[in-house]
Amino acid sequence: MKPAGFAYHRPQTLGEALQLLAAHGDDAKIIAGGQSLVPVMNMRLAAPAQLIDLNDLPGLAGIATKGAFVEVGALARHYQLAESELVRSRCPLLAQAAETIGHYAIRQRGTMGGSLAHADPTAQLPLVAVTLNAENDIASIRGQRTVSAADFFLSVMTTALAQDEVVVAIRVPAAAPGEGAAFEI
Repeated sequence: MKPAGFAYHRPQTLGEALQLLAAHGDDAKIIAGGQSLVPVMNMRLAAPAQLIDLNDLPGLAGIATKGAFVEVGALARHYQLAESELVRSRCPLLAQAAETIGHYAIRQRGTMGGSLAHADPTAQLPLVAVTLNAENDIASIRGQRTVSAADFFLSVMTTALAQDEVVVAIRVPAAAPGEGAAFEI
């Protein structure tokens, strides 16, 4: 199948993306990797009139240490999580889970923020986010807020995101010295 028609937007700043979300409301969907959204659109289970592509937004793909946390930008790709020495050493469960996602092409395109925002109950990253007590930084034109992973996921494919909000970063507590992790499917 093919998706229903839609208008395509590629904002250059987060502010522009948030303005588009606020202006189009429930008619808009965010896309970055598209590994979760595109199949749903192809099956016509979702038919957004407006598609807002975040790929050009600066500063949303980094991975860095922030105090006792590893902070992952929402646009960080799955392969980056799996291959990052910082993630492997400071948050090994996240790296181990990321390397099991789909296949090569999916790991190259899929994003951490997209995986969390889609809230697919069969996906690895929502499980890891809840298990590790991650925090999600969420932005809208009203400002930013932080929501724990436990409070972010409300139900199957349902999150605490309002229609005009987007995940911008995820903070995961770094593993304590001597702490181990294992991920098995």
